[in-house]
Amino acid sequence: MPQKKNPHALERIKSLAGQSAGWLPAVMSCQRGVLSTDLDMVYGEDIVSNATDACRDALELMTECVRTLILHESTMRERADVYWSTASHVADEIVRRFDFPFRVAHHVVGAFVKASIEAGEPVSKASSTRLDEAALAIVGRSLEIGDAELRKMLNAESFIQSRVTIGSANPMEVVRQADQVASDLAAHQQWLVERCARIDAALTDLHKQARHLSAS
Repeated sequence: MPQKKNPHALERIKSLAGQSAGWLPAVMSCQRGVLSTDLDMVYGEDIVSNATDACRDALELMTECVRTLILHESTMRERADVYWSTASHVADEIVRRFDFPFRVAHHVVGAFVKASIEAGEPVSKASSTRLDEAALAIVGRSLEIGDAELRKMLNAESFIQSRVTIGSANPMEVVRQADQVASDLAAHQQWLVERCARIDAALTDLHKQARHLSAS
């Protein structure tokens, strides 16, 4: 769609997060066939190193994203309804209401947005007539969605409130996710502290035993 401006740094991190779901099963599957030596692992791809490198790169990239992020809340609220960022919601609604394939709905909304931009019509003045014109040209029928309903679909606040599933951008869900991440992070940090303490204790005991054996 002509209004899209993708945040490539964050999309890279999202892609790596998706790939990470397969790293552990891949490593476990490789180990399943290992017999008395690890020589056969030489002929396979180094999954662990690649995974750790990807994790480090993603963390560094996210750190820079957060470190350099500047938020202007009032400006964001003002502009949220300006650049057709919610146009995909209209495509979703077309799929839900008319059972069109999303690809078809995507083409309809893309043509509608392009025509609206060329005509100089802002989101707040979105015309259902123009949407119908795009639908007639692509699917041969009008959609009969009124101006008020169409503009509500395109309204950023209404769009956000309509997202109610787990992992969505709904404000209440975002707060829940943030709380969950904070809780998980605290648990991981506690695990790391305990594990490091166990390793230090084991090393101390190992050195003690080594000194005892060398002295006997």
